[in-house]
Amino acid sequence: MGGLTASVFRPGHYGVRVEDIVVCEPSGGRKLNEHPVAMVANE
Repeated sequence: MGGLTASVFRPGHYGVRVEDIVVCEPSGGRKLNEHPVAMVANE
């Protein structure tokens, strides 16, 4: 099992973290998390 995480944080201003959890199988990768991939802004 592997994962990919990308993060950008500017203290006091904003933060973004994108993380996918993937299982590597003989037939290809299978994503375990089922969160929507659309960008959401929380104020």
